Amino acid sequence: IDDIISILNKETNTMKYEVGEEVWVKCAGTDIYAHGTVVKVNAKTYRVMNDVRELEGNYKPTSMKKYYLELNL
Repeated sequence: IDDIISILNKETNTMKYEVGEEVWVKCAGTDIYAHGTVVKVNAKTYRVMNDVRELEGNYKPTSMKKYYLELNL
């Protein structure tokens, strides 16, 4: 988990995302990120299906991170 957090913290907030791409989205009012999938690219935001809340929402790039899955079993 610490490796994933380290990677997320190093990224810049100017990343570009594409429809179908898996991302982390920041939950409002917290420092917690939830898994989601980009469903639409808008002019200034991305429409993301939040898998935790099970609904779509608009997210600014500053509230998103690339999704990495790394299991150390």
